Amino acid sequence: MAENPDPNAAALLEDAWSELIAGLNDARAMLGDPEIHPPVATDRNLAEGYRYLLGQLYRLIETELQQTAEFPYFQRHPWTICKYTIENPDNLYLYAPLDSRGTFRIEGRAYDHSHWRGARSSSERLAPHYVIFEAHSVAPGDSGALDELWDGSRVLTGMLDSTAMKVEPDGSFEIMLAPTRPVGYTGNFISTLREEQGKLDAGATKLYVREIFGDWDREHSLDMQITRLGNEGRHPAPRTGAQTAAQLRDIGNKLKGNIRFWSAFYGFLLDPFEEAPQRGPFHLRRNEILQPRQAGLSTGGGQATNLFGGGLFDLGTDEALIAEVNLVEEPVYVGMHLSDYWGQSLDYANRLTSINQEQAHRDQDGRLRYVIAHRDPGVPNWLDTTELSSGYITLRTTFPESPSADRQPTVSCKPVPFDEIADALPAATPRVTKAARRAQIAARQRHVTRRYRQY
Repeated sequence: MAENPDPNAAALLEDAWSELIAGLNDARAMLGDPEIHPPVATDRNLAEGYRYLLGQLYRLIETELQQTAEFPYFQRHPWTICKYTIENPDNLYLYAPLDSRGTFRIEGRAYDHSHWRGARSSSERLAPHYVIFEAHSVAPGDSGALDELWDGSRVLTGMLDSTAMKVEPDGSFEIMLAPTRPVGYTGNFISTLREEQGKLDAGATKLYVREIFGDWDREHSLDMQITRLGNEGRHPAPRTGAQTAAQLRDIGNKLKGNIRFWSAFYGFLLDPFEEAPQRGPFHLRRNEILQPRQAGLSTGGGQATNLFGGGLFDLGTDEALIAEVNLVEEPVYVGMHLSDYWGQSLDYANRLTSINQEQAHRDQDGRLRYVIAHRDPGVPNWLDTTELSSGYITLRTTFPESPSADRQPTVSCKPVPFDEIADALPAATPRVTKAARRAQIAARQRHVTRRYRQY
């Protein structure tokens, strides 16, 4: 049967395409908009900024064109192609869309997970060090306005982590997500509707999963799939011009929104460039790290079981910063890493820009001491700045049950000349050879390649 051209569809899509390109150009212009506090326009900052912009576009193309709550799947973001929100280099981040009125099932399998129950294992293949599932009402940043931090639109409706998750002896598990727990169901469950004053309130539209790796040599990601119950064996309706046009507009609008939101978030709440008339409680200090605290949805979100400590490094060629962490109560996870001013973690596959508790050397007094420097000082726990003169430092500590105020971790920082690093560390601090350092990098490269394999 002959097909006839549809001028209405052509015009609709041409208009939507023009809006997408306009949105892309508007987002590009924001990379230099002083109102949202972008980094100084150096060669490297600009190069990273354009990469950052294209990474966001990459993520949104898949999220908007491919993902649906009727036929969801797990999508990686952020990851090495799309870095943002000062993401954790130890994490595999996964996302799937939800409909708070529907019922979803996650089916999965983990390798040896005995460490989730506090045991030590000699197995060659382990599950991730820690895993957490969170159901949220909206994605942070899409609106482009910082008002979403305080207007109550961002809600966590339910969560489940690996310390509480029921897993069969063979590593298999199931998680149900629904407005309320199905009658008679006693397994793993996450609510997609928040109950407020005895009635159901805000609904979840997003599922975020964090698989956190400690032992990069032995830990492997989970095998998982998500299904909306009732849609098994069905198929989506054929694509229409109106559907694609709406998605094109959404990509452009959400790209602008995310670039504006996160730049303003850093510039306004963190104030790394010290432009605020008065220093506030969340404003970061140079060569200091704020004491770890719980981050809520009103402060940009973040993993619900984490205490975060944020700071800035700002170092000359021959300077270093020593950060000392005292763990009064042992967390499930500890990680320290560096990021640039776009909120992108620095290259953690080919450089030592992050260290977790499985990778770190702990001194005899039980403390963790990190050395942030532009070149290798030949000691453990070196964080490589990748030749950036300044950027973000992030300390994450995971507590499934938050410790009391007097048992929370503390952190202190001390700038030192590079040549005096050894004198500022305990006398028993071991040395790291060039060969050992190359072996560390090679192990990281193997893990990151495996974590993000695409075959």
